[in-house]
Amino acid sequence: MPENGVLEHISYLQPTATTFSYGAATERSRERLDTLLLHVGDGENPAQFLDDVSARATQILSKHEKSSPDENAAHAVEQALRSAVLRSLREKAARELSRNATQKYPVFLVQVDRSQPGNIVTGAELTSFHH
Repeated sequence: MPENGVLEHISYLQPTATTFSYGAATERSRERLDTLLLHVGDGENPAQFLDDVSARATQILSKHEKSSPDENAAHAVEQALRSAVLRSLREKAARELSRNATQKYPVFLVQVDRSQPGNIVTGAELTSFHH
């Protein structure tokens, strides 16, 4: 989630042991949070989940900024994303199973170092990781 508050959707959905690298941006750490079960047969998709996480994280950050404006921004973003993901996952897990097709996706919190502020992927969607 860059400074503009918009969660970047990276369209690479397969887990890999290869670290993320795109231009000057490189993965610093990766933590598997859980597994997401989507009811794809009912029209759910990963982009909708990420939109929900982004909205939740933005809401958490806006409340947090009012109460703790001096806290480290990177730490606050990480905590907001973690909380938003875990809340979304809990809500998805509490649903009844779909009678239609479902798909499982591993969910990771990935920290990326970058040379300048802003979005990491611009102009094109990332569809793979590099060695």
